[in-house]
Parts: sequence; structure tokens; C-alpha cells
Amino acid sequence: MPRKTFTTSEVLTAANTNLYLYNRPGVTSSTATAYTATTSDINNTLVFTAASAVTVTISTATALVAGEVFNVLRDGAGTVTITAASTAVSIKGRGTAASNYAIGTQYDMVSVQCIDTNSYRVIGNATAS
Repeated sequence: MPRKTFTTSEVLTAANTNLYLYNRPGVTSSTATAYTATTSDINNTLVFTAASAVTVTISTATALVAGEVFNVLRDGAGTVTITAASTAVSIKGRGTAASNYAIGTQYDMVSVQCIDTNSYRVIGNATAS
């Protein structure tokens, strides 16, 4: 669920409270070969089922804040690569900084954790490519 920013004039209802206290992670399945992460992906697992290569892009517009995370599952035969849209986005994982990380093999999953503005870590079986 994406984060909610409340305004000073907004009333927090019981329904709002229940929704945010019971924030279950979701699963989004996709056959897309190109995807750009957004704040709606926070706490979700993105499942890619394409037989051809998939690129998951993290851009400055992804706009996660420190501590927010999403998962990427390579469920199809196609290679899934997590990539930085520009040099303004930093991605690091498995002891190296790179602009692209390929998820290991089919059925492997990684977590993408924001650690600071436009700075992310790829955690799991993914190597710089």
C-alpha cells in the first residue's frame, strides 16, 4: 500500500486507522517486459511471468523514502533486471555498486530497500550485470 500523507484539515477515521494498522503486503503479477517502480509498490511483491527479458526501472520518480521496500519475483523464464534510470539513482547489492542487477534464476526473488533519497539496495540473489 502506498504511504498516505494526511493534511491538517483531514479527519482520520476508524476506517483509515484500520487500513493502515492492518497493512497486508500485496502481490501484483505482470507479463510486462518493462516496468517502473512507484510508491504503490511499497510492501508488495511484483511477480514477473514473461518468457522474455524484463526490466524493472527505479527512477527519481519512484520516490520511496528510507525504510520502504518492495520485492521482485522472477517467476517466468525471462531474465529480470533491476536498473537505475539515471546516475541520480544509486543501486548497490552483493558488495558492489552498479546500474543493473539481474535476478539469479527463475523462481528467485529479491527485495529492493530504499535507504536514503534515490539510494537503494538489492537484497538477495541478484548480480551486477
